[in-house]
Amino acid sequence: MAKESATNNSGVFAVVSAVLSILLPITSFPLGFIGGFVFGILALIFGIKQAAYSRNAWSTAAMVLAVIGLILNAIVLYGVVTLIDQATARYAELQQSGVFSQINQVANLANQASA
Repeated sequence: MAKESATNNSGVFAVVSAVLSILLPITSFPLGFIGGFVFGILALIFGIKQAAYSRNAWSTAAMVLAVIGLILNAIVLYGVVTLIDQATARYAELQQSGVFSQINQVANLANQASA
């Protein structure tokens, strides 16, 4: 019985890594996807290793959860890239419209009035 438990180490590690790959992008947005990708890839590697040694529930669960985690991390990465792209486009629009120069003028007037 102890030998069977020892053979499941890769599968248990893979499942824990897969769960972390799902939780990290949710709990530490916006940069959690980096760790999520790392744990997802580790889970997939160790899930495949477990399946090669002994195809059991640990290997199946690890590979399914790893794929879910990798897809979730890809979605979060896409969202972060889209958010940054939209923010930079909006910043460029504001800069071209002269809003920042107007804000500087108002700030200078306020500083002159308080002095």
